[in-house]
Amino acid sequence: MLAELGFVDTLAESEALSHGSGLVKLLANPYAAMPSLHAADALIIGVTLAVLARRPLLKVVFALYPLWVWFSLLATANHFWIDLAVGVLVAGFGAAAATWVALSRRAGRARSGRRPRALGR
Repeated sequence: MLAELGFVDTLAESEALSHGSGLVKLLANPYAAMPSLHAADALIIGVTLAVLARRPLLKVVFALYPLWVWFSLLATANHFWIDLAVGVLVAGFGAAAATWVALSRRAGRARSGRRPRALGR
């Protein structure tokens, strides 16, 4: 893909290993790049650790982590930009769904007057 633009598929260039050989053929999925779950994962981890970190330098490092992963994915031609964009949307959808569930549970407990039980009880 995009060889005319200078992108090289290193696995296809290998004589010892290729997309059509042995275990790679069994496990490879050429359509799995959409959406980029690496982009989603990097965003989730980066934001979470930036929020939890106490030191300002660590907050900056963790906040920049998703940008570094996204750059790496694009620079190595492992993903198109649209793969990353949809991966970010997937992470956002997951965060919205998790927030909705948490708020629904909290509202349900408030209506019933129950307090959450400690684990193991």
